[in-house]
Amino acid sequence: MTVFGTKDGLPHNAVHALCQDRNGYLWVGTAAGLSRYNGYRFEHYLQADQQRIGHVNSLFETPEGVLWIGAETGMFMAIHGKVHPVSSAFGGKFKQVRSFLWDSLQHRLWFACATGPYYFTKQQIETLRHQPAATHVFPEVQPEWETLAADDLRAFSMALDGRNRLWVGNANRLICCENNTCRLVWKSPTNDAIDCLLSAGADSMYFGGHSSTLFGYFNGKVEQFADSMYYVTDLFEHNKERFFFSAGEMYRITREGVVKIWDHSIRVGISDVIVDRENNVWVATWEGLIKISSRFFEQMPLDIYPELEEVYGIGVAKDGAPLFGANHGKAYQLTSGLKPKLQAIHERICPNANINDFYTDPWGRLWMATEYEGLAVLESGKTRLLGKKDGLYDEGLFDLLPSKNGGFWAIGDAGASKIHFSERPIHRFAPQIEACRMIKPPEGLTTFTCGVEDPTGNLWLGGNRGLYKNTLQGLVEFHLFSDKILIISDMNLDQTGRLWISTLGNGLFCCGWNGVDWQLQQIFTEKEGLFSDNLLAVLPDSKGRIWVGYGFGLGLLEMETGKGWNIRYFNDRDGLFPNGCHRMKIKEAPDGVLWTVSTSGVCHFRPDRFTRNQVAPIVSIRELQLFDGYYDCTSYCEALDPETGLPENLTLPHFINNLRFIFDGLSLTNPDDNRFRFMLAGVDKNWRTPEHGDLRVTYPKLPPGAYTFYVEAANSDGIWVHQPTTFQFVILAPFWQKTWFWVMLLGAFVALTIIIATNRIRRIRQQETEKSRIQAQMADLKVQALRAQINPHFIFNCLAGIQECVLQEQFMAANDYLTRFARLLRLILERSDKSFISLQQELEMLYLYLDLENTRLGQQIEYRINTDSLEEDQSLLLPAFIIQPFVENAIWHGLMHKTGVKQLKIDISTENGVAQFNKSGKKVLSEEDMLIIEITDNGIGRVKSAEIRRNKISNQQSKGIGIIEERLQLIHRNASIRYEDLYDEAGNAAGTKVRMEIPLNTNGQA
Repeated sequence: MTVFGTKDGLPHNAVHALCQDRNGYLWVGTAAGLSRYNGYRFEHYLQADQQRIGHVNSLFETPEGVLWIGAETGMFMAIHGKVHPVSSAFGGKFKQVRSFLWDSLQHRLWFACATGPYYFTKQQIETLRHQPAATHVFPEVQPEWETLAADDLRAFSMALDGRNRLWVGNANRLICCENNTCRLVWKSPTNDAIDCLLSAGADSMYFGGHSSTLFGYFNGKVEQFADSMYYVTDLFEHNKERFFFSAGEMYRITREGVVKIWDHSIRVGISDVIVDRENNVWVATWEGLIKISSRFFEQMPLDIYPELEEVYGIGVAKDGAPLFGANHGKAYQLTSGLKPKLQAIHERICPNANINDFYTDPWGRLWMATEYEGLAVLESGKTRLLGKKDGLYDEGLFDLLPSKNGGFWAIGDAGASKIHFSERPIHRFAPQIEACRMIKPPEGLTTFTCGVEDPTGNLWLGGNRGLYKNTLQGLVEFHLFSDKILIISDMNLDQTGRLWISTLGNGLFCCGWNGVDWQLQQIFTEKEGLFSDNLLAVLPDSKGRIWVGYGFGLGLLEMETGKGWNIRYFNDRDGLFPNGCHRMKIKEAPDGVLWTVSTSGVCHFRPDRFTRNQVAPIVSIRELQLFDGYYDCTSYCEALDPETGLPENLTLPHFINNLRFIFDGLSLTNPDDNRFRFMLAGVDKNWRTPEHGDLRVTYPKLPPGAYTFYVEAANSDGIWVHQPTTFQFVILAPFWQKTWFWVMLLGAFVALTIIIATNRIRRIRQQETEKSRIQAQMADLKVQALRAQINPHFIFNCLAGIQECVLQEQFMAANDYLTRFARLLRLILERSDKSFISLQQELEMLYLYLDLENTRLGQQIEYRINTDSLEEDQSLLLPAFIIQPFVENAIWHGLMHKTGVKQLKIDISTENGVAQFNKSGKKVLSEEDMLIIEITDNGIGRVKSAEIRRNKISNQQSKGIGIIEERLQLIHRNASIRYEDLYDEAGNAAGTKVRMEIPLNTNGQA
């Protein structure tokens, strides 16, 4: 029995009405208002639209999930956890609503109030459901009510019988209403108020009140159940059986009478009773809310057994009776019978120490382990203490372990002692004692509290230094995993030979035997479902169940086929110790009863009577908050789900991305042991577990995407819901993250790039055009400037030649020379404004020049020009006067100083192109051709010529060659001039060759 009051969160201790809704919430009506309980805390609804609710008389949920609240001030309705006042309740006529009734045939909601029984039609209910504040909805009163009950219009309770007739109870009358008529069925001679009505069939009714016994109406007569107590607080039906709750008792109602099924300690102030979906009984009283659940454990009451207030050891006597070891050397045995009694085994086993364990040898002697006074043995009513003087390794003992080889082990501080018994009767009372000690005792105090024998009969000990193995040399430390020291509180073997070890701080260990040592198989901690990692005891029972002791309760591990281990937890609500303990032992008696002894008392229970709560929790997402409720969800959804009140098709903008889910998993049997897990698909990769009692989770800064939130729950017995509760929502991407935006942006970028590129290309072309124009203009100016340098230079040389003829009085030659010179000047003047001339025109001027120079030199030079018939091609153009400077250089610097035959050869051709010919067989030039001009002389060579120039007083350098090289680079960057010195077979200078290569353009121009 658990009592809830203001200390537990209720707004008032006076509770008057109870109701469990379809989602599993327990609604509690108090003198101060309405509260809702989810198993962890009470949520209060003291006002509705600024209207105080006040004293609540009744609660009722209709099939569509609306909770109706009847209060002294009128009527209210709760929809999806929000309470609204029903406007018609405040007209002054519909106050003091005491009860509700649903007519499933006519779809009416009846309510009993200060002015009689009224009802809302189905259409009116739907109107109020969607518009609670509607002022045009007025309920209908039962016809003839005001006439029949004119002196007292109040209606207290209502019920429908098997013929769907309405029965109404008020201050002292029972009235039956059918169609438009009402008739008086029974009137109390003592003005007993009829607060409870329950249908018993087609024309039958149970009724009663706070001041009367139980009555029944059968076959037109009222009968009184004389053997029932006064003060009928509630009538209800559960699992097709009828019950009524009274002060101190609960009855089952049958046609033959009533059967008392339970005595309870609630005596006064009972207002309402309900049985929830898990068969817990909830009682509304004037002094709080009471929960009554099944109790599996029975505690030995300390007022009857004060000796069991502090127990350290438990054993089983030879006859199967439980033995208890207490402090100050006391030990007790529990007798059998309807009222068991405790009997002291002996006046005092030892002077002061605790009795920690028991062992009965084959001859009926009882051996007892004392905490620091050695080993005690009881025989024929006399006790004897064995200690170090008798061969014990130590006198501080905690556990007595029967040995497979006979005798037993006494386990305690820093080691163990083997107690052997002789087969000879004369030596049985003087056993042999063999001490086992650690090979290397560690620093500090070492205490062994438990031990087991492995399948080979070897001893293993556990204590505050971990696990130790007995060897021929002594006790050696054994590590189950790594080098971590475990604090072992208890260990025992199950029926399959597995070793179970309980620890302080590291949970529960399961080990298997590998033939030589124990091997760790599995670890159970809080992550695996243990209530705590601090365990005080462990016991595998005869049914394969594993029991573990906590400081405040017990844990049970049961293997489920195909599902693994299921873990349960029991505490004081199940009948265990209400206060915590620091030492505990668990023992299974031969009759199957499990005993738990501790420093806080003794409990016993029968595991075979345990039933698991098979009712899975009801999981609901009761609220969704955006930025802690800053935004309203309804602005971003199509509608609210009529079942859950949550938004449907929730679609959020990108900046509303902080969501909080508040959920519940309603299982009210042991809510503290319920388990939850949740996951947001798209964010969480695995299930997450909330902190104990914190049933909310926040997901901040969620990126755009589609999400599904999952939540599951299991009750205290590990029964999970069949499928998770889900909620789906979408967070939209900002426009700059959407596909259409990027397509548009890409299109704009491409368009902008095209525009920029087009403008850039246009500007570049304009710049290149302007640059080309300027460069062409500069090139033309440079060519003109070069020609301006070439012409005076050539003219000077020619005039010098004419002057030399005149000085030598060769007047005819001078005249002829002058004529040809004049012709050459005319040609130069005619072509001075042209950058390119034909090869024929170039050769014409070249022939005149060579003729003039050879005349000046007395016809000493033999020259030859080979053009490969190119001069006939008028389309072949080349820079004007480009050959003359090289010819002049060959004559003046190569041939002038040579003795003997002076030869000059000029070859003009094309190379590198693919030979193409026209119809007449003439070669056609292409853009792949190169114009090749080779000027070869057999002069003195460049080396000798340079030496002569250095020795001259006037060393004026001819500018013609440099000008031509610059002209060619301006005309075409791939044009080139190469010089080659020629030598004879003896290695002497034999002349110079100049090779010019000028690319042709598509028009055949150089």
